[in-house]
Amino acid sequence: NRADDPFYWPAIKKKKKMLGKKWLLYTGDAKMAAITTRATIQKHEGDYLCPLSQVQLPREKLLDLIEPVLDDSIEFTAVMRKQADGQVVHIADAFEVELEQRATVNDELVTWTERQIVTCSHKYAQSQTQSLQTRLSHAQEEIAALNARKQGKPRLTTQSQYAVAVDTILAQRQVIGLLDIHYAITREIRHIRKYLDRPERIETHETIHVSASRNQSAIDHHIQTLGWRVYVTSAPVARLPLADAVVAYREQFTEERAFGRLKGKPLSLTPMYLAKDDHATGLVRLLSLGLRILSLLEFSVRQALEHEQSSLSGLYAGNPTRTTARPTAEKILAAFQDIILTLIQQPDSTLYFLTPLSETQSHILRLLGFGDSLYTGLTQLFSWNPAIQLHEP
Repeated sequence: NRADDPFYWPAIKKKKKMLGKKWLLYTGDAKMAAITTRATIQKHEGDYLCPLSQVQLPREKLLDLIEPVLDDSIEFTAVMRKQADGQVVHIADAFEVELEQRATVNDELVTWTERQIVTCSHKYAQSQTQSLQTRLSHAQEEIAALNARKQGKPRLTTQSQYAVAVDTILAQRQVIGLLDIHYAITREIRHIRKYLDRPERIETHETIHVSASRNQSAIDHHIQTLGWRVYVTSAPVARLPLADAVVAYREQFTEERAFGRLKGKPLSLTPMYLAKDDHATGLVRLLSLGLRILSLLEFSVRQALEHEQSSLSGLYAGNPTRTTARPTAEKILAAFQDIILTLIQQPDSTLYFLTPLSETQSHILRLLGFGDSLYTGLTQLFSWNPAIQLHEP
C-alpha cells in the first residue's frame, strides 16, 4: 500500500491538459492538502480547495483560530444552501484569514497567498455534540462501576488506584476536564479484643466511593468548539467567495458517491478470483461504463429540474407526494421497474400492450429531453421488426 499524496498532481495534470484552461479549481479531500501538492497546483496556474486534517492543523491551533469567535470579537458569514426539496437553509457559519505560504517544488521556491476558511457546520456540530453527550454518559457509568464488587474482579483499595482507573476512563472517552470527580472515604474503626496470644488492637477499615458529575460550564465551552473545520484555497475572493467555497466543497460528495456505486448496488464490484490482472482491469472498465451512464442520467435530470425551478414527485414508496430536486439515478430507474409488456398471440397476428406511463415517468422522460413516444413506440418496434423475439424467462 502507498500513500495517495503522489497521485493527486498526475490526475490534476491530466485533467488540466484535457480542458486546456488555466486557474481551474481542483477540489479534493484532506490528503490533497499536502503542502507539496498545494504548491504544485499553484505553480502550474491552478487553484485548490481542500480541508486540513488534524495532522496538518492540530486541535490546539484550531482552537486558536476560533478563539475570536468564542469571544464575540469577530463576525462570521452565514452560509446558505439550497436543499433537495428546494428550500434554502442556513447550514454553516464561516470566516476567513489570509496567510502567506511557501514551499519548494523541484528545487524552486513557490510563494502564494492562501485563504483559510474557518467553518462551523451546524449538522456536524450537532453530531459531535450528541457524540460528546454519549461519551459523558458512558464515562459516568464506567466510573460508577468501579465501586461495584464482583467475583473475579480486582478490588481497588486506595484512592491512588481509583485515580488511575478514573484517568484511564476519562482518556478513553475523551472527556478529560469535563467531569468533576468526587471521592467519599468512609472509615470504620473496630476495637478487637485480646484473644489467646493476640493483643488487643484497633483496626481502621477504609471504604472509598467514587462518583463523577458534569462540569456544565466546561461542557458548554467545549460544545462551542465543536463542528469547526478549516478549508484552504488559493482562489481569490473574486473567483471564489467565502460562502461559495463552503458549498463547493460539499458538492464534492456527488462525485465521491458516484464511485461508491462500484462497491454497492447497482454495480456491485464484489471480491472475486481472476487469473490475470488485465481481466480485473477490464472488469473495472466495463463497470465504469455503467457508472458513467448512471452519473449522466442523474446529472441530466438534476440539471433540467434546476433549469425548470421544479422538483420531481412519486419516487418514494409510501409517500407519493414527497418531492425532490436532486433525485438519485437509482430512484429514477426504480420509477420504471413496474412497466410490463404484454403479448397476445392471435392466429394471424400478435398484439403488444405496454403499461401506460405514470405522470412521474412521463416527467422523467421530458427532463431527459425525450417525449412519451420514446416509450409508447416500443410496441411498434416489436410489431415492425419480426427479428426481435421474446422468450419466456
